[in-house]
Amino acid sequence: MSYKKPDICIPLTGKNLKEIKEQLDIILPKKPNLIELRADFLDEINNTSSVLNIINTILNKTSIPLLFTIRSSKEGGELIELDELEVLQLLKEVCQKTKVSMIDYELESKQEYVKELLLHAKETNKKVILSYHNFNETPRNEVLIDKLILMEKLGAAHAKIAVMPNNQADVFRLLDVTLHASRKLNIPLTTMSMGDKGKLSRVIGWIYGSKITFAVGARSSAPGQIEIERLQKSINEISNSI
Repeated sequence: MSYKKPDICIPLTGKNLKEIKEQLDIILPKKPNLIELRADFLDEINNTSSVLNIINTILNKTSIPLLFTIRSSKEGGELIELDELEVLQLLKEVCQKTKVSMIDYELESKQEYVKELLLHAKETNKKVILSYHNFNETPRNEVLIDKLILMEKLGAAHAKIAVMPNNQADVFRLLDVTLHASRKLNIPLTTMSMGDKGKLSRVIGWIYGSKITFAVGARSSAPGQIEIERLQKSINEISNSI
């Protein structure tokens, strides 16, 4: 059986264009496969022109694919001034007016908004990652699998789940879910256990079918992320031994 190493994604968490540029100077030499702009960290997220300018600045500095994310506070993101409809409108603008590779949108958003964004993304040739984050627990296996199946059914190009383990058994449960879902779904998926207990999933999740792992390049965006150099080394060592 052959295993494909995961894409390593580094988040940008700067509050403004200056900080984003500073983080890019740190991140780009580390050669990630993917960069995520966590727009919920931006001071001027309510200024669409400013957001679009930041995106285009990033895209002008690198050919590395860019994932655009506005993580909601209820799923671990920063508090922002935009309501859910305004978030949808900004995401549609990003689809329409930039060359980002992917948009992250939360499965738990209003279902009519999810469907609207997916339709708009299709019309603008953008891929959507539908995601689910739980910072309190790791739900039952069947709950997680049902969410992944729903993501595919709704039309996601990629399914993502990030959950908090309360013990080590939760980490291995998530890996088992990942293996099962990767054989069941027709779209790629990404999963991770967060926090210190979940670090193992970030290192070996790809063996179970997880396609992306998130690492620290300049500043962490979620608990349990590992510095990219350490993560790259661990993944390469594992890959060479299997």
